[in-house]
Amino acid sequence: MIKLTYIVCVYNSASTIIRTLESIYRQPLAEDEFEVIVVDDCSPDNSSELVSAFAANHTNLHLVRQKQNHRVGTSMNLGIRMAKGEYIQVVDGDDVVGEGIVDTLNQCMNEKVDVSINTSQYEAADGIMHPMPVPTDMQFPMTAVDFCEKVLTDDPIFGGTQFYMWRRQFLIETHHPFVEDLKMEDTDWIEYHLFKAKTIGCSRYLTYTYLYNENSQLHLMSVTTTADAILQSYRRLEGCKLYKATLPHFVSVITYASHCRVAASLRYRNLSKFRGRDFLLLYNRIGDDVCKELSQYSYPWLAQMFLRHKYITLCLLWSTVWMPHIGRLIVRSIRKLRKH
Repeated sequence: MIKLTYIVCVYNSASTIIRTLESIYRQPLAEDEFEVIVVDDCSPDNSSELVSAFAANHTNLHLVRQKQNHRVGTSMNLGIRMAKGEYIQVVDGDDVVGEGIVDTLNQCMNEKVDVSINTSQYEAADGIMHPMPVPTDMQFPMTAVDFCEKVLTDDPIFGGTQFYMWRRQFLIETHHPFVEDLKMEDTDWIEYHLFKAKTIGCSRYLTYTYLYNENSQLHLMSVTTTADAILQSYRRLEGCKLYKATLPHFVSVITYASHCRVAASLRYRNLSKFRGRDFLLLYNRIGDDVCKELSQYSYPWLAQMFLRHKYITLCLLWSTVWMPHIGRLIVRSIRKLRKH
């Protein structure tokens, strides 16, 4: 019987993947009781070759190579379809699993929960380890309604997908795949499954360690990262339509966090470093809603005046960021016209 499936998502992880795999095989679980599915998302480095060499000594390790890069969502969907374990643990190709993961697995199987929050830690950019905020002082397992309404008081997610252990049959029954070909694929997915879960558990054993990687796609400034972060916020807001009848507090928290995420994403990515054609890409990728957000970010009245004239709005926004002198001249001119 396969108790646990590890889904390891890999992209350009040649320098870290062996450390990740060694942490998995170091755990006190017989190899016929777990499996490892490594999905390489078309890495240009030699990640797949390293995994293949490692797999030569482990018959329960399966390597899948994507022919094209489709990002983590596609890798996750593929891994879940292939999985045979009773529970699933997601692992990034640059992280390690904790020494308490088998205890977490046993707890999940005994309590028969749909999802369990892992006790985890993360490494900051300065190399210092910090514990993830996990509500270990509360009585678990609990229902999804109790969890979403009583436990979640800030941004309603304790990290990414890897900070949870998932019952495979539950994921199959909900049949709600990750979005593909985008970054930021997990937050709205997690919220949906927390809402759908019948029982939620919480492990007090160290299960996962997130290690800082300065080359991570999430840390790189790019127009696509900004676009995908904003798209995720809108998916979360769309999901609120499902939750609002039974989880009003959950909806209020998601709504607040999503709006903050849009604003923070625009600030953090520093729009002044985007080229003009990147603004066109950002606009075409997201549409009128983001055009409105960007307008409000620069000048609130632009949203009202130019939302119907999207290309004018975009050009004015570009000018205010890249050419401040011209931008100020345009603003003064329009203000004079408004007075007359």
